Amino acid sequence: VNIPKSNEPIATVHPGECIGEISLLHEVDHTATVSATSELEVAAMPRRDLMRLIRRRPDIGMVIYRNLPAGLCDKLHRINDRAARILLEK
Repeated sequence: VNIPKSNEPIATVHPGECIGEISLLHEVDHTATVSATSELEVAAMPRRDLMRLIRRRPDIGMVIYRNLPAGLCDKLHRINDRAARILLEK
């Protein structure tokens, strides 16, 4: 999955990673549009369903709230590395 900005991919989401976690965590509109570069399977969970699940199963909520920020950090590191490489090329 590529995350385009002005027709140029700015990031790649790898198999098993999440997208839309910012809007899940902060109850805001999506901050990116993604497009698949190959066939894939997805699972979607609206925020209201996530909140219902967490109320029923706080143990699952703990895992989700630990893993979503960790995934965001991984993506941020990759984007920072890419930005640094681009700046060094200039």
